[in-house]
Amino acid sequence: MAKPVAGDIFEIEDECGFHYIQFIGMHVKYGDTIAVVPHSFTAPVEDFEKLKECGMIYPVFYPLPASLRHKLSKFVGHSPLLIEFPTVFRRPGRVDPGPRVANWFIDEADGKTRV
Repeated sequence: MAKPVAGDIFEIEDECGFHYIQFIGMHVKYGDTIAVVPHSFTAPVEDFEKLKECGMIYPVFYPLPASLRHKLSKFVGHSPLLIEFPTVFRRPGRVDPGPRVANWFIDEADGKTRV
C-alpha cells in the first residue's frame, strides 16, 4: 500500500470482532496519528458514517506502516475525517511512584513545547 492519506480507514480484526481506526495525520515528533473508534462490530462496517455514532473518538500515536506490514490491520476505505488533527498535545512529565503523573507537558502540533 502507498503512504496513508488523512481519511484512510483501516480495519483490525480479532476474536472480539472488527475494530476501526482512521489515519488523521503525521505529528512532527511522534509520527503517525490515528483516530480510534471505541467500539467493536460483529460484522465488517460498510457505511463509515456509522463510525461517528460510536462514542468519543480519540487520537493516538500508532505505527501504522508497521501494523500494515505485519498484517495487524488492513486498508478498507476512505472517509471524511472522523475528528480533526489535534493542534495541542498533552504528555506526562515526571511520573511518581504509584504511578502518579507529577506534571504534564503541553506540546504544539509542530513539536515545540508550550508549557
